[in-house]
Amino acid sequence: MASEKALRISGGFTRSVVSGNKGLSVTQRVSNADLMTMYRVYNHRYFGGKLPRNAKVSFHPHEKMDDAIGWSFNQAWGDDKTEIWISDRLRYTTCCAMMILLHEQIHLALPKFCEHCKHFDAWKRRLFDDGALDMIW
Repeated sequence: MASEKALRISGGFTRSVVSGNKGLSVTQRVSNADLMTMYRVYNHRYFGGKLPRNAKVSFHPHEKMDDAIGWSFNQAWGDDKTEIWISDRLRYTTCCAMMILLHEQIHLALPKFCEHCKHFDAWKRRLFDDGALDMIW
């Protein structure tokens, strides 16, 4: 399990995503390093550490994302990189950025042909049941 120190994202929290007794401020600025930390925490906690360790997670200029707020690439799908992009419009909306991160992590957990299929929906329900959204929604 990730340490409390690893969860001290950009200053003061109110509740922790991992322990359930501390968490992210709703309007604090989220950095790319914060996204990477949360990717690792979520990967460990909700995906059993099975998502690619070499994934790069970062904010990306919204105008280069075809109006999407999240995008994922995976070398296992034949892409040239394993990355998650989150629209830079979400940099100051911590809860939204974390929900989109979880959404894109589900994509990485599934084969490319399963965009928003029944398996994707099952992952969403599982994350909800496991409390992944308790502190961010």
